[in-house]
Amino acid sequence: MEEKEKGSERWKAAIVNLSEMGSNLDSLQKVLMKKAVFLDEETFAKASLSSEQARTIKALEQRVETLERELDAAITAAARARSEKRQAEAAQRAAELHAQEVTGELENTSKVFQLHMEELHAKQAEISKRDGEIKVLEAIIQTLGGKESHTDYNCCGSCATFHKSSWLLHPLDQALKIFKHDGYTDTAFRKATVDIHSSGHTACMDVRHIGS
Repeated sequence: MEEKEKGSERWKAAIVNLSEMGSNLDSLQKVLMKKAVFLDEETFAKASLSSEQARTIKALEQRVETLERELDAAITAAARARSEKRQAEAAQRAAELHAQEVTGELENTSKVFQLHMEELHAKQAEISKRDGEIKVLEAIIQTLGGKESHTDYNCCGSCATFHKSSWLLHPLDQALKIFKHDGYTDTAFRKATVDIHSSGHTACMDVRHIGS
């Protein structure tokens, strides 16, 4: 029963819609009969052409507006790109200046380091020289100290000539051998001068002529 009632309601609604459509068609026909303008083919063709041209003009105007918006966007993007380019160039110049400063600082540091190294080498050479002289003196003192109680040394003139016993050459030669064994030359050995003051005896030795 319910389905039949729903079906009958739908039919009633459809009939009402058809009645309204018929009324609308009648009204439209009456309007056309009163206000419609009938044109010949030539006039209709001109009107159609004008209408088509109007639509084309409207489409072109819309296209022009779109192109103008795209142009504005392109100009804005170009300006932004130029600004970014200027910023990048400024950053590049700053980086180049920083690199030059760092390079100059490194060069100055290298020069200062080189000067310090040269000064250090000079000091090491001076220390080595002093150490060699000390080793000469120690070697001579050690070799002569063992014979001190058995030998008399008499210095003549400016200590260039010695009155010594026949065994004196042996300890001096031994000192020279010790000195050479430590890596020093006889030239450095000949430059050393020793003043030995012992109990009751004074031995002044100038060894610059030893081995010459």
